[in-house]
Formats: sequence, structure tokens, C-alpha cells
Amino acid sequence: MRPASPPLFSIRLIAGWLAAAALTTAVSFYLITRDSSGEQRPGDAAPTIYSRSALGYAAFYHTLQRVGIPVVEGTSPALAAADSVVVIAEPNRDERTLARVRATLRTAPAILLVLPKREGRVDPVRPDWLAKTRLLPADDVLRVLALVDEGATVERFDLTGTLRARNGLSDAAVVGIPQFVRSRMIEPVLDGAAGTLIGEVRTPGRRLVVVADPEILENHGLTRGDNALIAVALIRSLRAKGSERVVFDEVVHGYVAEPFGWLRLLFTFPFVLVTTQIAVAVALVLWSGSGRFGSPKPREPALALGKQSLIAAGARLFELAGDAHYLADRYVDAVLRETARRLQVPRGLSRPELIAWFARTGRAAPAAGAAGPTGLIAEAKAMHEWRREVLDES
Repeated sequence: MRPASPPLFSIRLIAGWLAAAALTTAVSFYLITRDSSGEQRPGDAAPTIYSRSALGYAAFYHTLQRVGIPVVEGTSPALAAADSVVVIAEPNRDERTLARVRATLRTAPAILLVLPKREGRVDPVRPDWLAKTRLLPADDVLRVLALVDEGATVERFDLTGTLRARNGLSDAAVVGIPQFVRSRMIEPVLDGAAGTLIGEVRTPGRRLVVVADPEILENHGLTRGDNALIAVALIRSLRAKGSERVVFDEVVHGYVAEPFGWLRLLFTFPFVLVTTQIAVAVALVLWSGSGRFGSPKPREPALALGKQSLIAAGARLFELAGDAHYLADRYVDAVLRETARRLQVPRGLSRPELIAWFARTGRAAPAAGAAGPTGLIAEAKAMHEWRREVLDES
């Protein structure tokens, strides 16, 4: 019998794949369920409503909620600006973000634009604290201010003298080193001798309030002086109808919410690890079954069938037993007698008499008595040809 073919995959290989799949599942479960509250989150030091650091706007966001003003976070690329007050607080300065801010300034009916001033680095031990801050170069501030007035300038001085307030706004703003702007287009709402601290640009159907110094609205400055009153008053003045919601545009800080999709989820970390395992398992199944596709391959029989197989088997047995001469002699005798019967030779003749009879009639049989396997085969072939010639067979 033919030996069985070895399996395509060994037990060791299958066990290895199962162990890898179990490990991947465990790692994915750990990454999904682990507590990441102690880790630094993107935006901890950024001027966003998610940041509780000194430079964040979480306090401003929740203060508006407490006083009954509807606020939402804007993380959709297509920000709905109609019937909304859009707050753009210290946007990023890359070209893509500035192009977005420029488009919002042209379309939104009411906007509160806060210029940048500082940037900080998160304390690795206390993620809600800042380890270090620094003033931004004036050029970074001018990149945002130029969206309103390309000819405007930025000034930073120690606060000397008093501030002048308009439109019922409090003048008791408290900041460290104030950041002022000088602009012909921006009408002062809260200003001093050095320039405008808060200003406004009015166009038909559109209002834009520019806060030159963000410390008035940031977490660390909101509780100083009348900063909180000024912040809430600015938002209320921008809500002309009193029913508009306030949208904090967080796309300008890199927060973009995408529609949920199962297909996208399968290719995001850590779920992509499970997806990879499934893909590998499917590939292995297809590979292992590829040889069985289509019609089954016919199996060779363990023993060949038919007369030829029987003759070959008998010849091998005689060869192994050393009786090849006996087999050849029996074949010669059988051919002589079969030929004699076909030619109606008188019955009862012995083998020598048959040979003599064929010789007398001009049909002499081949000589017998060859030696060796080759000779015996040649003798058998000669007898076969003699028989065909005598009987006139094709």
C-alpha cells in the first residue's frame, strides 16, 4: 500500500498559531480596558475645552453651561455656523487651520476670536499641570491676527494706567503682561494706552469680537478680577437673539470627529490585530484546502488488475523461485500443442513427434534449449512469432 501523505500543517505549527491568536486577543483586551487616566492626553497643554491646565478653556466652557448658555463642542469639519456663536480660541498656526479660520470668519454670523499668547509643556507627574510655559513670538500671533487685519500689530507692555470699557463691559480685567493689538479695523471695546485688549469688527449681518490677551478666558485667569464677568458678557452680547448656541471650534486644535464605521474600526489599533489574525486564519484554511478543490484525484489501486498483472506476478514468482527454465519450457509446449490443434495435426503425438511433423511439412519450429534469462525470453518471442506465421495471424 502507498504510504499516507504527511499533514500540511504540523501539530506544533497549529499550536503556535493558536497561542499567537490567544496572546493577540489578550493584548487587545488589555489595551481596550486599561485605565489611561494617569497618562498624558493629547491636548492637556493645548487651549481646548478638554484641557484643565492653566492654558485650557475647560473652566470657561463649564461656566457658560452653569449660567444657562447652551454650549457644544465643534469637532465636525463642516461646522454648522448658522444660528450659532462660534468660539475660535487660539487656533493652530498651520496653513490648513488658518484657511479654515478664514472661511469661518467669512460665513459665521457671530464669532469670538481669541489670539494665541503662550504655549506650555505638560508636567509628566501631574498631567493637569504645566511644567513650563513660554511666550509665543509675535509673528505667531500676527499669523492669526492677519486674518482680521493684515496691517495690525501686537504690543506687550506692563499694564500702566486704567482700562477703558465700552458697551457696558467691566473694566476690571486682570492679566499678567497684557497683550494688546493696534488696528484701524478693530474697534476697541476694552482698551488702554498701549492698545486694544478686546475689540470688535462689525460688518452687515456679521459680528466679530477679537480678544487680544487670552488670559482673560483661560483657566488660570478666569477667576481673576472681573475676567469671568467679562467672558460671559462677551458671549451674551454676541447672542443677539438670546437663543443661539455657543460652538467651541475644536477642529482648529486637531480634534476631528469622523462618522462611526465598522469597517474603519476593524483597521484601527488595537482591533487591527484581531483583523490580522482572522485574515491569516482564513488564508491558512484556503491554503490547506486548495489541494482538495475540484474533482477528487483518482487513487491508484493497491494491486493492479487484469491478465497482464497476473502474468507479470507469475513471472516474478518463477524468477524468484529459480524456475524460469520450467516456465519457458511449458510455454514452448503450450504453443506447439495449440498450433497443432489449430492445424488439425493427428492427435496423440508427443512433443518430439510434433516437432518432427512440423519439420516434415516445411514449418519447422524454432530450436529450444536456450540458456540464461535473455535466451529464454528470446526463445519465447521466437515461438510466438513462429505461431503467428504458421497460423497466418496478423
